[in-house]
Amino acid sequence: RIIGFDHRKSVLSNIPSANECTENIMINVNHEKSSSRAVYEYFTNKHEDVKSSDDLVSCLLDPKDIGRVELILKYIEDGDLRRWSLPGIKPFNIGLSEWRSRFSCISNPYMFKQ
Repeated sequence: RIIGFDHRKSVLSNIPSANECTENIMINVNHEKSSSRAVYEYFTNKHEDVKSSDDLVSCLLDPKDIGRVELILKYIEDGDLRRWSLPGIKPFNIGLSEWRSRFSCISNPYMFKQ
């Protein structure tokens, strides 16, 4: 199954309607959330649906890391949605943009060869 996420209004004209997509493709477009937060929430909810053999609900992240990860996602979202409302968001966004190319399989084809 292929699941795509985006928050940009400009992609709407490029996305086929639900009845034009094959059943193994699902596209989520949400203008209120960054794609990174939408992906995190989607997989967190999916992961919570999975119970371990002792009937406990598992967690996507170590509980001690949740607050830190969610804060980073808020900063990413603040920049992606051009809100610029969080303290230090512009320097954060500059620093993040310098790292994004390193995580791109196009500009860094060795990224996923591990």
